Amino acid sequence: MDHLHPEAGFIKLKKKDIPKDKPEYFKPEIWDSILNLQLLHAGSNQSKLDETLLKWLAKHPEYKKDALMPKSANFDLAHFPEFIEERRVLLTDALKNI
Repeated sequence: MDHLHPEAGFIKLKKKDIPKDKPEYFKPEIWDSILNLQLLHAGSNQSKLDETLLKWLAKHPEYKKDALMPKSANFDLAHFPEFIEERRVLLTDALKNI
């Protein structure tokens, strides 16, 4: 299991880089939750480490096809609130269909 957007990215964020209208998305309760976690094979998990999601997906585009990966989201950390909201819908729908 690994963070889609790595923990290191949030730790390195400066206060001025957090959107003033959505600071709650940049708290550990969100970025360390299931909304930002993904199961990865051991080799993939080892290769990802603290690489940004944007860079990692550029190298591994097959993960964009995952049913729980937001399709219309911008994968840059600056767009994390939109990513999380789309991911929340995908996870909720998946759980409803179990």
